[in-house]
Amino acid sequence: MADPKNRLRPLLHSGVAHKVNAALDEIVRLGDPGLCDWILEGAYVANLAMSEHWSWKHADVQELRHPSLEPEQVLRVAARGTSALAAKLRGQIAKLGIELGFNRRHEPFLDVSMLGGLTDTTKLRLMPKDPESLYEWRAEMMKTPAKLLGGFDMIAGMAALEHLTVLGGGGVTLAPLAPLRALAHVELVACDLRDTGELGRLAARTLILVACPHVATLDALPPALEHLYVEDLPALRSLAGLAAAPQLRTVHVTGVPLDALPALPKSVKVTFQRERPVRSDFEELAG
Repeated sequence: MADPKNRLRPLLHSGVAHKVNAALDEIVRLGDPGLCDWILEGAYVANLAMSEHWSWKHADVQELRHPSLEPEQVLRVAARGTSALAAKLRGQIAKLGIELGFNRRHEPFLDVSMLGGLTDTTKLRLMPKDPESLYEWRAEMMKTPAKLLGGFDMIAGMAALEHLTVLGGGGVTLAPLAPLRALAHVELVACDLRDTGELGRLAARTLILVACPHVATLDALPPALEHLYVEDLPALRSLAGLAAAPQLRTVHVTGVPLDALPALPKSVKVTFQRERPVRSDFEELAG
């Protein structure tokens, strides 16, 4: 029987993304642990921020690196592979970051369809767009269209996920997040989110929505929500959901076309500014 490596090797070294991905998907589909290890040999987990100077962009997440494959490509095999090495690598990525790097900004989308296989990952940071090193990088990201996250619905399989951040993501919907009962922190920056009705089904205790140009209403909020951070939502016309969020402790709303917030209990710490002040320093968002 012919060795499948001989057929797959030219595809893997073609440099053509769809050919490489097709070969990797076939390896997963074949379910041969030896083929998985052939790909995963040399893969290792490393911090996405290569120095403390980039921690503002990458936080404390990691990525899976490989001598000849892009991080999300080798992750296709590690996330779904049947070998002991694949399982070992999955166990090492508790905090995962996936990005389109500087040299790949031209690509039309970031494929994250492998996410459903990462059942032990607790923190995920998706960056289909690369934020610039500017104080106003969140607002600046809104000036160009969000970039599609292919296969985002597969996030529903990440049963252990506690912390999600998406920067500049297209195709982002909330329905895949509803089954994730451990998901306490949701942060969406410059995403193309439109339908917020599913927020009422989320388990989130912290919700951060920043520079999302299509968010018009927040009339349903997660029932366990404690901290809400809303900034630069130019289409927002309603925050009626605040009245039905009994666990709220802090509310920060700025840069929205509203004159006032609904009445809230005195126990809630509220910050409200219709116009957001221009930043003169880097600001870590609450939560």
